[in-house]
Amino acid sequence: MKKVTLSAAILALAMMGCSDAGLDNSVASAPASEVKSEQTHNFLAKLTPETLSSGEDGLEHSGYKRYVYPTDGIAVRVHSRPDDYTWKPRGRATLWVESSVAADVATVITVAVAGCSMGRNGDVTCNYHRANWDAKFNSRGFDVFTAELPVSYDQVGVMAAYGAVWNLGRRNMNEFYTATYGGNLPDNMADAIYRKYLMQAQYNINNGRPIDEMP
Repeated sequence: MKKVTLSAAILALAMMGCSDAGLDNSVASAPASEVKSEQTHNFLAKLTPETLSSGEDGLEHSGYKRYVYPTDGIAVRVHSRPDDYTWKPRGRATLWVESSVAADVATVITVAVAGCSMGRNGDVTCNYHRANWDAKFNSRGFDVFTAELPVSYDQVGVMAAYGAVWNLGRRNMNEFYTATYGGNLPDNMADAIYRKYLMQAQYNINNGRPIDEMP
């Protein structure tokens, strides 16, 4: 787990409704979209492609991973895959908090891709990609779905990044973050898709651009 300093806007929103918060109204009343963008930037700035996982042992390319931190009393599961609930050709990313204490803030960004190929220069190009994201407060978990791709279900690959914070603003604050991928997404493409499509989506969110816009 990582101890970090979050932005004043996030802390302010988490403390809204407390009469003794002593917060400047201009900060406490920050729009939810601005706070979500700041939280996204905070945890994605700490992710590196080396954290990528295609799933637990025996479940490769499932996008499923479970993390347990006994010292902190925190257990988290994440799952990045095509939408196995509806069998639609879209991305589905799920964050669960197994432990009894909900995350103060949780954020998920997911990207669904199809028809991807690697160039000689190591750059990846996907014929189709769609991204989406969400952030929630006092959360035990939620799903984030992308729009559908014009391909069959079994052609979809999914990459997702996850972040969650406990004990927000306290000395024992903990932040969890990771990224996993599943579905039709070869290992040799995962890093390139993370760098090109997921990080571009994060940049677009933080700069008020359409999430799927590419330079």
